[in-house]
Amino acid sequence: METAIKQRISNNKLIILIMVVIVAGMSQGMLLPLLTILLDRSGVSTEANGLNAAALYIGIFSTMFFIERPVRRYGYKPVIMVGMGLVIMATCLFPLWQQIGFWFVLRLLVGIGDSALHYATQLWIVTSSPKERRGRNISLYGMAYGVGFSLGPIGITLLKAGSWVPFLTTSCFFIIVLTLVLQLSNEKPEQLDKVEAVHKRASKVLAIAWFPLITSLLYGYMEASMNSNFPIYGLRAGLSESNIGCSAAHYGGWGSHYAAAARDLE
Repeated sequence: METAIKQRISNNKLIILIMVVIVAGMSQGMLLPLLTILLDRSGVSTEANGLNAAALYIGIFSTMFFIERPVRRYGYKPVIMVGMGLVIMATCLFPLWQQIGFWFVLRLLVGIGDSALHYATQLWIVTSSPKERRGRNISLYGMAYGVGFSLGPIGITLLKAGSWVPFLTTSCFFIIVLTLVLQLSNEKPEQLDKVEAVHKRASKVLAIAWFPLITSLLYGYMEASMNSNFPIYGLRAGLSESNIGCSAAHYGGWGSHYAAAARDLE
């Protein structure tokens, strides 16, 4: 009986964390093309538009140097909540003032918040999953992000109802999931006697796994460039914003197909 209760709690936690990942994927999948379109509307040059889009990934990359310590100190749940709070705040502020410098800062905050919640969510899933289900659960995580990322660009079609609508819709999804996260009991990673510095571990990973990291770098470059530059190319070619959203959603959907295949092979 006790084992069945623990299993149910574990399953409920996994479902909630998967929902967090889906909504985070939706947010990123929508913001990349949506902000590009809005800046292009306001007459921002293609070069400045692309540089502004890079702010999201600067935020994501910079987070890796400091996120581990708060997760170890405060646990997974607070870090996820703070990450979601940053994304909600920045998302609601985007339509308030359409200024490229202001949006650069907001994109940095979205990148930091997104990276924080993904780091804590992924680590929580891995550490709390039994060995026989660990591969399956982490592939579900990947599939969830792919599903969310593929649904996100559909939010571009909401621009017809007003420039605020896509941002508020995404924020509402985040708030709903945040109320579910509040129901979870906080947990912390296993405390180690000695934790090696981040830069030392990063150097070891680069030395050992430099080749697979190159493929990840190339895929990241492709994903970022396509999601940031494709909307402008589509607009120049005469595509409507709705068509661009649907096309971007189809591209993002491939991630869920690959993750599903990995899950089936597990």
